[in-house]
Amino acid sequence: MRSKRRRRVEGSPKKVSSVLNILFEDNHEAVRRFEEARALFAWQEFVGPAAAEVAKPVRIRNHTLTVRVADPLWLQQLVLLKQEILRKYRSAFPKLRLKDVFFVRG
Repeated sequence: MRSKRRRRVEGSPKKVSSVLNILFEDNHEAVRRFEEARALFAWQEFVGPAAAEVAKPVRIRNHTLTVRVADPLWLQQLVLLKQEILRKYRSAFPKLRLKDVFFVRG
């Protein structure tokens, strides 16, 4: 017979990421794309709301995050913060093995 606490813990909700990792554990491409999508959505968390208004992450390809920046002043500021942004991404998403952040004006 299981205790009330054990039944509650076993029946508690699981994180979506852990469920998806279990579902797609044999499909490494799907797991990689899921991580990339999570990384793109995390952009505002890493740069703040003001920068996120003018700079949007576009894609991750070949271990490089591409970000489109609407304002040239913000582009220069983000270039100066590039190493810090890269450090945050590497810490939060080690599986992506990001090597660079590339900023484009547009």
